[in-house]
Amino acid sequence: MIEKVFRTRVWDAYSQDETCASISEYECGCYHIDHVYGYVELIDIESTGNRRVAEIVCTGLLNNAWPLIRYRVGDRVEYEIVDCCPKCGRIGPIIHEIRGRTGDVLVTPSGRFYPHISLIVNRLHGVRQVQLVQKAVDKIIIRFVPSEEFLDLEDEKKMLDSFSKAVGEPISWSLEKVNEIPRTAGGKFRSIISEISN
Repeated sequence: MIEKVFRTRVWDAYSQDETCASISEYECGCYHIDHVYGYVELIDIESTGNRRVAEIVCTGLLNNAWPLIRYRVGDRVEYEIVDCCPKCGRIGPIIHEIRGRTGDVLVTPSGRFYPHISLIVNRLHGVRQVQLVQKAVDKIIIRFVPSEEFLDLEDEKKMLDSFSKAVGEPISWSLEKVNEIPRTAGGKFRSIISEISN
């Protein structure tokens, strides 16, 4: 739709909030690692023929305030080892598919997947942290830590409305106000916890 309306080509790109790695689609139709953005290591998990599935481990080069070194983002890619792309000459490897988070995702009644919720959370007012706990495909708890600016009734309604509109499916949303959301043993914050089967 965007290409049709603006009469231009839409390019796909991958990065993350931590600004550690960037992978972009280029005119050759392939995805390549943007080397000036960060140093990306691909830790192999499995291989089939000349293609491999790997976890992304990255060291960002753009964040002077909080550099992350060998950071395990939690995303996977399918790639092919090449010295350079035969179509455009860019340094390899060729990324064929970005598979996304290795962690939990939301699954909607229609079968859609939501691997992260940051775009929704960033628009909320008066919250420090938000974590979704999925009990069933149609039942999700919004666990949140309020800030001093949080307005109980007003911001609670906005939070419920924001998630309901963003997902757009018949889901029962409920709120759980907490003082703290615990991190994992590795220090990671889990924005989504799924209690439903794979």
